[in-house]
Formats: sequence, C-alpha cells, structure tokens
Amino acid sequence: MTSPKKSVLITGASSGIGKEFARVFAENGYDLLLTGRAESELKKIAYDIQESYGVEVAIKAIDLTTNNAAEKLFDWAITIEPRITCLVNNAGIGNYGKFSKIPWEKENELLQLNITVLTRLCHLFIPYFKEKREGYILNVASMAGFQPGPYFSTYYASKSYVLLFTEALALEHKNDNIHISALCPGPSPTNFFKRANFPNSSFVLKFSMLSPAKVARIGYKGLMQGKTIIIPSFKYHAIPLGSRFFPRKTTAKISKKFVEIASRG
Repeated sequence: MTSPKKSVLITGASSGIGKEFARVFAENGYDLLLTGRAESELKKIAYDIQESYGVEVAIKAIDLTTNNAAEKLFDWAITIEPRITCLVNNAGIGNYGKFSKIPWEKENELLQLNITVLTRLCHLFIPYFKEKREGYILNVASMAGFQPGPYFSTYYASKSYVLLFTEALALEHKNDNIHISALCPGPSPTNFFKRANFPNSSFVLKFSMLSPAKVARIGYKGLMQGKTIIIPSFKYHAIPLGSRFFPRKTTAKISKKFVEIASRG
C-alpha cells in the first residue's frame, strides 16, 4: 500500500456496522486495513470496495481473542501501512441469558474481545499516533453502556467500560491532536443477536433499530467533528438522561423488563 492517502484499521469488519464503516471511510478517501474472523467475507468486501471506490484494501483474518492477537494486528498494520492515522475498535460480542448459566468460555471470550483487546489496541496506537502528531480512534460502545443490563450482564458492563475509558482517554489526549470518540448505537439488524442467542425477530427491537449503514455514517461524522460521545439517534437520548436522574436500581429494572418483553417477540 504505497498510496499517500489516509488509512484506517477497522476491527470486526467482515459484517454489520464494521462492514459499513469500511464503505464510509472508503467514500471519504481512506485506504483500508480490515480485520475479522471470516476471511472469505473480508475478501468479498475488499473486492467490492476496491471496485467501487478505487482505494487500496488489505485484509487480515484473525481471532482477536487469541494470545498476543492485538500485538500481531498492530505490527501488521503499521508494517503494511506506516501512515495509518485512524483506528476503529468495532469488534465485539454479547451473550444473552442468566450469567450463572452461560459457559465461562463464552463470557471470557466476551471480556477479552470487548475490553482487553480494545484497551490493548488503544495502548499500542496512541503512542504511534502521538509520534505522528495526528490520530483518530473510534471505540464502538453501546447505549447499553449507560445502565446495568440483566440477561446481558457482561455485555452491558463491558460497554460501560468502553464508554468511561474513552471519555477519560479523550481528555488525556485533548492537546495531542488525537481525537478519541465512543459511538453508542442502539439495536441494529446485524448478526449480534443471533450470535448472542437472542430472538432478534422481536417487534420491540425492530421498532428501535437503526441500519448499520446509518450508524456507521453518523459515527464517522461524529469522530471527524471531534465529538467524545456519539449517539446515533435522538430517540436514544432519554437513556443517558434516565441514567443520571433515576437511581441505578430503577434503570436496571427498566432494562430487565425491556429485555424480557423483547425476548418474547
């Protein structure tokens, strides 16, 4: 990749919001470094984007929950594209059900991917961007991060971590020309719910969903505008407001009831 264009590394790029991020950044002249587990899907996306937008695309199929995966990804990215100035931490998963009944292997995978890998990539890229005197990091959190989440306990907690972590980093590096944002989407029609074993045929969920393409576009725009917290729709603004004005016990009960209703279809 010898082009003088801007470049971005996007994790979880083989489907859903990550796939749409690839399109949005390509539309805005970025060369792409895409990673995910599904190599065949990454190849299809790379070919389509190269044909449509004329940008360069490199892919790396990798399981980010394996040992030293974040370090391997970082080394690959800065080797293939030393001018990289943007990181999108999009990879993440959820588990639905009572915490005590979910296999530990699945919960550990979630914690590794949603928290540890995201944190490590930030830790690797921030000094790199600081040397270049320019950088953008978009961490994909969730509206779930504003409240406790019964039946999605580790997912909600992990996204709360991402949200608070990002807010802290944004202030720490405010004067380093490194722009760090947290995108907080609500439900979106991706494979998230299928992988979490949640019935995504729910009318309640479908009513509140935004398309992955819209979420990605709003996320990109907010990042470039320097917003720290990006909420893709006005209809979601009541959630962070509620978390401020209602006791945490109350917001947890509301969240629990919502999930129970949604799970019934």
